[in-house]
Formats: sequence, structure tokens, C-alpha cells
Amino acid sequence: MAGRKTARLIPRSSGLLIALAVLLAFIVPASAYAGEEPPFYVSVEALPERTDVAAGEEIRVGLRFRMVEGWHIYWKNAGDSGEPPKMDWHVPAGTVIGSVSWPVPSLYIIGPLTNFGYEGDIILTRTMTMPDDLPSDAPSDFHVAIDVLVCADICIPEKHSASFTLNDGTNTDHSAALDAAVATLPARDVAAQARYNISGDDFILDIEFHEYPNDLGNIELYDFDMLPVDWGVTENSASTRVFTRPAEVASSGLLFAKKRDNRDPASIGDLEILLRYQAAGQDAKAFYVTAVLDPALEASPALSADDVADLLPDGVGGIVSSPVNMTLMTALVFALLGGVILNLMPCVFPVLSMKALKLCKMNDQSEARARLHGLAYMAGILLSFAVLAGALIVLQIAGAQAGWGFQLQNPVIVLFLTYLLFLIGLNLAGFFEIGGGGIANLGGNLAGRDGLGGSFFTGVLATIVATPCTAPFMGAAMGFAMTQPPAVTMTVFLALGLGLALPYLALAFVPPLRAALPKPGPWMEKFKQFLAFPMLAAAAWLLWVYSLQTSDIALFYAVIGLVLTAFAIWVFRHSPHGRKARLIVRVLVALALAGMIYVMIHESRMAAPVSRTAESAGAYEWTDFSNASYEASIAGDRPVFVNMTAAWCITCKANERVAIDVDRTRSLFRALDVHYIKGDWTNQNPSITAYLKRYGRNGVPIYVYYGARDPATGERPDAVMLPQLLTPGIVAAALEGGE
Repeated sequence: MAGRKTARLIPRSSGLLIALAVLLAFIVPASAYAGEEPPFYVSVEALPERTDVAAGEEIRVGLRFRMVEGWHIYWKNAGDSGEPPKMDWHVPAGTVIGSVSWPVPSLYIIGPLTNFGYEGDIILTRTMTMPDDLPSDAPSDFHVAIDVLVCADICIPEKHSASFTLNDGTNTDHSAALDAAVATLPARDVAAQARYNISGDDFILDIEFHEYPNDLGNIELYDFDMLPVDWGVTENSASTRVFTRPAEVASSGLLFAKKRDNRDPASIGDLEILLRYQAAGQDAKAFYVTAVLDPALEASPALSADDVADLLPDGVGGIVSSPVNMTLMTALVFALLGGVILNLMPCVFPVLSMKALKLCKMNDQSEARARLHGLAYMAGILLSFAVLAGALIVLQIAGAQAGWGFQLQNPVIVLFLTYLLFLIGLNLAGFFEIGGGGIANLGGNLAGRDGLGGSFFTGVLATIVATPCTAPFMGAAMGFAMTQPPAVTMTVFLALGLGLALPYLALAFVPPLRAALPKPGPWMEKFKQFLAFPMLAAAAWLLWVYSLQTSDIALFYAVIGLVLTAFAIWVFRHSPHGRKARLIVRVLVALALAGMIYVMIHESRMAAPVSRTAESAGAYEWTDFSNASYEASIAGDRPVFVNMTAAWCITCKANERVAIDVDRTRSLFRALDVHYIKGDWTNQNPSITAYLKRYGRNGVPIYVYYGARDPATGERPDAVMLPQLLTPGIVAAALEGGE
């Protein structure tokens, strides 16, 4: 602004200040055990089935490992790092010791590494056959030395010992604990034949079941992990893909595929493989198969439309608007249209308005300059979408369940965006300026007088604030993209970015459109200040999202961080001229920034998320989504309405406010006796992610209506997927059409 002293947010000594801030944010408290013996994080106890044992008799013996909360030990194949416990038994001569029976392991994902192990309280069981000369009238001692690696953020090797005595007259009995431990072991008597092969970059496993183990027939409920007992066969961090076998091959067959590692399985021969499967909110189950090498085994087939239908629960009809048959060209058109419509969303429109203000000032300048600004804006958007798509591709290859808006499930990122929008709001309101040209010129010093860096940065900003929104056409395109090879995924994301950039590109490249904009004048400054309030409102909304993801104390610290940020800016605006005084000011700012960084990283990371629903559904009762609640409702006769939402999804909140939580819809729900299920994806929820994938979606919102069962046939009509922008009429048409 003319005549106003400009205060730069970061001075030339920014490197020193940032280093100081980060250092203060990550200071680790001194260990409470300094000068003392370090604590043990695991305890071990020997559990003989009973202590009154005859010579030659076989008994079970367990080793109970109890870990301190947050610490874990490892499975027999530890994964990318770690070591399984090593047990050195000292027993009477002639004792035959069986192999360890390992419980179903959990997965521990740390950055790019994936490990397999246990936490809490577990029992490793084995059998022991007593020597023929075991005395029945004298005690016999059994000892075991255990080397165990126990890990949390760090790993600590520990040495333990355990012992028990047989025939000492105590008649101790641990059979109940061992029975409970054995009951949860992976099944080994599965009626199936298994074969494996290498196909390109994949290790593939084909299983033909004579009878499915347990309840594996409902394969749509589970996430699968294929864990070879031998190391180096598959990449531990890769996801396991499961396919139904073609009907002409076997009606009860499954094909599993996982990215191979560098070890040649043929050098091992027959492979023992653990198939681990888990439904959300339930304990993991598993079974072993021994697979033989079959060089004739072909690559994994692509899922057909029939395969997808087979994965649906019994009684559920076809899918409306499923992307299974969508072509790449259709997906590109949908992505382009979705990107254009995204500009009208409340999260994006203020940013587009800021750029329109910039173009108003260019009406009397060269066409070439306006076009360069349009291209710079587009470049910022496309680069941001490329980074976003790349992150999603990497996460999915690593086996993570991520979709559109996935980064907003991380409270650190939510708080960072809160601070960013708060700063933008203060800037637009005139509290401070950056680089002499406001937010539209942020980065302008990188591109000289034309300020192209500012346009580029605004494109990046438009992408950032667009991620909480979903536009029509966009959901189907994103769902298609995330089921395709990386090159196709990237292409669809770039088409979405191009759609987001198109309105500003049109203004930049078509002079008549630009000429229709209002003439520059004093109104522009007032309008710019007005735009501060949508930004501050967005910051307040993100702070509310953050409160749903973390604890109350973390929310308090987040507000303190906002105050510290505003204080740092105010101090810089009133920086004195004296050298010593400026040094004091910069130290104060460094401390304020350090406090803000501490809040953003440390408190968000350490605060345990609390279980809260995203929003009340008003007067009509709804049920939290889980696999169990969903399956129970689908198995019943009532109509079912599923609403997948998230606190950070603006489109979701708008739809609920104008189309779902309204009298007309609530009355219909009551009249039809609808079972209303709401899934909250504010934080990561694997069962909701799996549901989204089932219907070809990669993000929220998604609305699916299952009509009531026909009393005569017992069948439900086809499921109806509603659009991503709702009105009461659209909801009513779906419900009344499904009666």
C-alpha cells in the first residue's frame, strides 16, 4: 500500500532465527533415569501347562511377554528391521522341545519401514516331551535365557531369564492361559492347495480352497497382508492385493499379489506363508499355507465388473455411477469439469477473487504480461497437484489407505493450514504486508518486477485451500485415478488442476473477459480487506477440525500459537532502529516462532485423538459406521442410508446442513423407517476407506441408499449412489424411488 511502511515477516537473519526456533521446538527432556539403571520394557514369565508330569509325557509350555505400553517385540520374520526373541533352553537330558507357535503379528509402520511384531501381553507356546527317565518323585528344573529386542521410537536389547520346576509338589496349572493363547493362533489345518510364482515385479500366490477357513467367505470385510515366513520374498511395506479367481478356474479360489523383494523364492523351495486378514475394529485372524513353486502360474487378473459385484455383501444390488467401466477420456473430462466447478466452492473462491483483483490492475498493461501471470498461476496449481498425486501414489504403493483430502487427517497439517489462513487473513486486513505487495505478490522478488512468483504462489495456495472441497464429477474421476497405474493417476490429477486454473487462464488470455472486470479504484482496497474475513472464518473452521482430532489441551496450545504468531508480526512492525533493541526484538520473535512451531509439531503429535462424532444429526438418530453396524443393517429388512463425511470436508458439511439435516429429509427418514449410518473420516479409518473403494471413490462425501427388502423376494433393489452436491429434492427422489 502506498505511503505505508512495509514490514517484512522474515528478516535477513532468518536462517539463525528459524534454526533457533526448530532447536527449541525439538528439545528432548533429560531422561528421568539419568544416573540409574535403565528400566526394562518387557517382562518374561514361563508357564508350564502343569507341573505334575509323568516321564515321556508331552506338555505345552508358554513364555508370556508383557510389554510396557508403546513398546513392542518382533515376529519370527521381523520385517524391515528388528529381531525375533532368541530363547536358549537348559532342560534335562532327553527332553524334546517343539517349535514356537507364534500368534498373529501386528504391523508397525515407521516411515518407509514395515515391521511385524507384538505389543501388550502375548504368549509364545511350544510343546515339550519329557525324557523317559524323568523322576516323578524329585523336582526337575527347566531354565530359559531370552535375548529380546524391544522397540518404540528407539530399540533396546534386553536379557531375561525364566524357569519352572516340574514335580515339586505345587501342582501349578496354567492350562487355561495356554488354551486361550492357542485359540488365537493362526490356523494350520486349512483345506487348500497353494502355489506361487514371480510375475514381473509381483510375487503372486494362488490358493484353491476346498473350504474357506473361519468366516473368510466374506472377503469384502477384510484387509489382507501376505507375510512369507522367510525374509526377502516380498517387500514388507507393499500392499497385498486380493482378487477373486475367474469362475471357470475355481469358484472358491483367491489370488494374492504383492510386490516382490530381491530374494529368489525358487532358491527356498516350498514357502510357508501367513495370510493375515483383519476387519476394522476386530482382532486380526490368520492362517498358514505352504505354497509350491508353479512357473506356469499367470499374472494377477484385472478385476472385472462381475468380480466387483461378487465382493458386495449378499442382497446388495449393483452400483450406480461405478467407475469400473469408466474410460480414461471420461475420467479426464470429469476431472476437468470438477476442477472448474471447484472454483465456486467457498474454500477456493476468495483466492480466485484475489487474483481477479490483480487482473483489474492490469487492464492498462500489456497482454503478454497478463498471459504470463495466467501461466504462472497455472504452473503453481499443476505443480501442487503433481506433488499431491505423487504423495498419494507413494502412500498407496507403500500400502497406506489414502484418498483425496488425506493430508487433513493429520492434525499437524490441519494446524499448519490454520496458521497459514490466519496469516493470509491478517495480511488482507492490512495488519501487515509481505514484500511490499500483499499476499498476491508473495514470492514476487523471485521473478523481478512482473511479480510472477506471486501468481505462482497463489496457484499453490488455491490448491491447498481446495483440498477440503469436492465438486461434482470430481469424486468419480478421483476414484478412477487411484485404481490406475501411476502415469494415469498423475494425468487425471493434472486434468483436475487444469480445470481449477481455467477460469483465471480465461481472464488472462481473453481481453474481452478481462475488460468486463470493474475498473481499478478505492473499492479494491475495501474488497481486499473484506476477503480477510472468509480466510479468518476458514482458519476458525480448521481450528474446530483440529479440536476433533486432538485433545482439549492441544486446542488450547493451538490458540496460544495463534496469539504468538500475531505477537511476532506486531513486534516486527514496531521494530526500533537501535541495533541492540533490534536484537532484543528478534530474540522475542524467535521465541514466539519457536513456541508456535512447538505447538504445531509437538503438541499435535503427542495429543491422543479423542473419539467424537463429526456433528449431530439433529432430531433423527444415526449410527456410527463400522463394518459390524453396516453388515447388521444390510442383513436386515429396513432401508439404509449411508453418509460418509469428515469435519474438514466443506462439501459434506454444506450437504448435511441444506439437504440431510432438514425437516423434509428427516420426515422421509421417519416415514420409511430408514436406518441412517454416518461414517466420520476426519481421522484415518480403514473400514471407511475400504467402503469408499468399494464404490469407486477416493474421498468424501459419498452417499449411498439401499432400499428396503422386497417382502415377496427378500431382495433389495439396486443401491443408489447420490450426487456429491445434494438438495432436499435429490435426497427425496432417491429415497422415494427406492421404496
